[in-house]
Amino acid sequence: MNLGGLLRRELAERAQEWTREHGLPHCLSYGQSPAVCFERDKDLRHGNFLAVTYRTMLRNPNWRRRLQKVHLQGRKSSQNTRMESGGKLDACTSFDALLMN
Repeated sequence: MNLGGLLRRELAERAQEWTREHGLPHCLSYGQSPAVCFERDKDLRHGNFLAVTYRTMLRNPNWRRRLQKVHLQGRKSSQNTRMESGGKLDACTSFDALLMN
């Protein structure tokens, strides 16, 4: 496995722990090491972002549009139909989401 694959696996494992510890809404992708796809909860939190980062993103029109950008593989790769309209920044392996935090 290459370093990128190892990093994605590590991110997926930590994200699954994070969702269990904090009871965050999410779904899993298919695969041997499923990735977590986070969802916004009723309190306007998002498991893929720090709370202050997510609030800031929602206030900025350009960043809010990026949150709405649909993940092209979502429909094919998710174990849950909720991810069909999931965003690119929802995946725990999104390097853009990591950088925005």
